[in-house]
Amino acid sequence: MEYFKLVFNYKQFGDTCLSARDDLEADKYDLEKGAAIENWPKTFQLYYNSKKDGEEFTDYQNNTLDWFLVSNKLKNIISSLQTKNIQFLPINIFDVANGKIRIDYNVTNICNILENVFDFENTIFYGEQPKKKDAIYPPPKFYALKSKMIDKNIHIFKIREFPWSIFVSKEFKTLVTKNKLTGCAFMDVILT
Repeated sequence: MEYFKLVFNYKQFGDTCLSARDDLEADKYDLEKGAAIENWPKTFQLYYNSKKDGEEFTDYQNNTLDWFLVSNKLKNIISSLQTKNIQFLPINIFDVANGKIRIDYNVTNICNILENVFDFENTIFYGEQPKKKDAIYPPPKFYALKSKMIDKNIHIFKIREFPWSIFVSKEFKTLVTKNKLTGCAFMDVILT
């Protein structure tokens, strides 16, 4: 099976960027842990200003927290793949210009964090290739994944070494493209 790194499509979209207030009600990094979140605030809000930022919302919505923020349409696509260990956390999107609130988006908590999938030797990094023993790696230019280590029934996942990166199956990509969902871009992954 083919896999891709899912990224936000800054080339086509990005004018409307949601942000959080300084008194964030949740830990920004909880979504990198790969565990279900039990105490999500009932009225969690992200903010934007329609007069300054515009109102071009996408199905994968840009935000300053770098969370996987999805429309109900993209949520339904993810759910249709019957991917386990995915949690959808409701949010309100508040327009500070006019006081309107949107409730049709969710933060996606991906609890599928795979181990022994990252192929260090075949990954292409920006700049000099780090040593495997290094505690922290620079971000890869092209990720390499050991395809035999990935359960074919998992269509969206993260890897332990880079828990902020999202990887998706070809089936996921096909559904997003077929349904003309916006905000998604797919980077090739080296499969070994």
